Amino acid sequence: MVEIEVSQDFLDEMKTELDELISVKRLEVAERLKEAIALGDLSENSEYEDAKNQQAFVEGRIKELEDKIRAAKVITAPLGRSVSLGSVVTIRSTEGHEVTYTIVSSAEADPFEYKISNESPVGKALLGKKKGQTVSVQAPAKVIEYEILKVDNKQAKGTATKAEKAATKTEPAKKAVTKTTAKKAAVKKSTAKAATKATAKKPATKAATKTTTKTSARVSKTKAKSAGK
Repeated sequence: MVEIEVSQDFLDEMKTELDELISVKRLEVAERLKEAIALGDLSENSEYEDAKNQQAFVEGRIKELEDKIRAAKVITAPLGRSVSLGSVVTIRSTEGHEVTYTIVSSAEADPFEYKISNESPVGKALLGKKKGQTVSVQAPAKVIEYEILKVDNKQAKGTATKAEKAATKTEPAKKAVTKTTAKKAAVKKSTAKAATKATAKKPATKAATKTTTKTSARVSKTKAKSAGK
């Protein structure tokens, strides 16, 4: 199987479409066929023919998407300053027209979204070039020159590195540990304060007990003298 290079976004889009076709569209077409067959006389049943054509289209699209997804290879973020697959490039023609393209594989190319294939004349000419360089592209009528104004190789959405993914995964755990540690420290501090307060009260309690004992002794002594008289 020949691999096709695609962005993570495009792969996600294909998976979403495939899921909808299998779980929704396929069932809708099956129901439509069932209703068309119930009308009878299939030889002159235009509803049945239309439903059969739609079923063929849906099944064909499902197979196409399944094949593409199996063969898909997610492109890594472009590195350096040169134009490569995944780069966003701003160019200006000799006539002064500026346009920004994203360089993608042929499977993902979409001129309406300004996504051009790395196999197209412009895409092929731009590959490996840097900002400030000029490229020549053979058009049907003449050769057109383009100046590269900007090459953006920022990491595309959904292509985070392993280190970044690990950091993202570890962050919640770190926060939880920090929170737990803070709680333990607060409890320890509160316990220490309570212990200090209790210790401070102890001498006062002992003094009160000593005073009570002395008072009781004096009262007993006074009572004894009174009894002797």
